[in-house]
Amino acid sequence: MVKKFFKQKFFCGLDLGANRIKVAILKTSPVEGQYELIGDSISKVHGFKKSSVTDIAELSESIRSAVQSAAQKAQVKVKELNLGLGSDLVVSRRTGTTIPLVEKGHKVITERDLYRLRNLAKMLSSKIDEELIHDIPQYYNVDDDNQALNPVGLYARKLEINTLMILVNANRLRNIFKSVSQAGYEISNVMFNTYASASVVLRDQDSLRGCGLLDIGAQSTNILVFKNGSLKFFDKINVGSDDLSQAVADTLGVSFDLAESIKRSHGYALAGEHDANEEILIKQSNAYKPIKRGAIFDALDKKVEEYTEQLKAFILKEHLYDDMADGMVVIGGGSLLPGLIERISQKLTIPANTGRLRHIHHPQATYVSELIPAVGLAMQGFKTKPLPWDGLGKDNRGVKHIFSKLHDLYQEYF
Repeated sequence: MVKKFFKQKFFCGLDLGANRIKVAILKTSPVEGQYELIGDSISKVHGFKKSSVTDIAELSESIRSAVQSAAQKAQVKVKELNLGLGSDLVVSRRTGTTIPLVEKGHKVITERDLYRLRNLAKMLSSKIDEELIHDIPQYYNVDDDNQALNPVGLYARKLEINTLMILVNANRLRNIFKSVSQAGYEISNVMFNTYASASVVLRDQDSLRGCGLLDIGAQSTNILVFKNGSLKFFDKINVGSDDLSQAVADTLGVSFDLAESIKRSHGYALAGEHDANEEILIKQSNAYKPIKRGAIFDALDKKVEEYTEQLKAFILKEHLYDDMADGMVVIGGGSLLPGLIERISQKLTIPANTGRLRHIHHPQATYVSELIPAVGLAMQGFKTKPLPWDGLGKDNRGVKHIFSKLHDLYQEYF
């Protein structure tokens, strides 16, 4: 439910990526059901490498600077934020377990039974050094032979759950928490960043009929599939936009940073999209060097073909085609390369479209595709209940519940 305009609130989302920090600040709009992106920032991250905090002071300063930059644009003071973790920090795991309800006869399944079952599944399937951030039930089995999405109210003697969990290493998460706290902010919620993106780019019918969400990051590509109102699949391939930049650097004999700039300004992934003989002046040291656009395309073309082939092979291996009736939505900084989404669609032979923010006004934001996870994280502040495809109950969403007490569950069930 949208807040009344005179009770307008704003929320901040912070997406901690492998190379960059993205921040988005949302507020309610005068238009019913609309929101406005009033502040944003994208900046390099320091003190954070290979999914680990390497220097708390540097990371804290990176976070403080990024949030302040967005807050200044929005002309607000940020105290709390919703934190998003990249795929390099999280793992997904399917699990299931069963509980007896009664020894004899039958009983009516209650919400309390579901709570007990899900907590047992968490305890049995997570490692001692892991913390759960998402618990997404796929289905329940009632007395072995009746599969149900919501078994509450049914008669049964035993109940089984099949669930998808997304977990993070506990100490890595604590170090990130400490860095955020040292930057001067409190954390309201923690989510997997691409999962948060779904709330602002997918339509309700997409998550029912079946849709893929592809997030092309710097070092990896996240692949999520939503169907029947739930997240059904998550995994990643270890190739991203940095691999394309490296191909440009190797072919043209320039530094990685310059190759990244060339790719963003002059790169394209479809033959014939530009005049291949057009010359671009590239600054190297104190001189300018002419490079033909065709050379930039040639540097990218082979790597783009390898990337789309790898993506197709992965989707075939995981049997995902049947679950993507509505095609695929593509987000992330890597999706900004002109022609790449068309190449993906051609290779996969399914519709692939650029992710666009739904019901969110963003008149001054640039690189919106890169900001989508941060916007999705900020959106969680407006929600009074979990996402339609999120199995988390309201009591499970706060940070105070992330560090669960496993010994309490052990005592309850054993």
